[in-house]
Amino acid sequence: YSKEYAVVEIEENSRDPLPPLLLRDEFDYRRVPDGVWWINFWDKIQVETIGLQRILTANWAQIIEQPKGALVLVATDEPTDVNNPEHLLRLGEIVSHLHLGELQEYHVISR
Repeated sequence: YSKEYAVVEIEENSRDPLPPLLLRDEFDYRRVPDGVWWINFWDKIQVETIGLQRILTANWAQIIEQPKGALVLVATDEPTDVNNPEHLLRLGEIVSHLHLGELQEYHVISR
């Protein structure tokens, strides 16, 4: 019995455009979104946790205000393609701008 492992070569100056985030069951996702997707619906609680001004100054393709303080946030003008480096860069910039990983860490569910 033998195992073969694939070796992936990564350029020295390359970096992952998407910051690390927690899994949805590791934090209070009612307060903090689990990620940034093509189209996002964030309710008033999530908007308040992140901060409206921080959300509005992120590089969204479109922001649509909803009743009761909710927002629909569109990350890219077309469906997000994970094979498109520009789309991944946009998602990464938004996640970083929002400090989403830090907010998830702050709202970790203790077990």
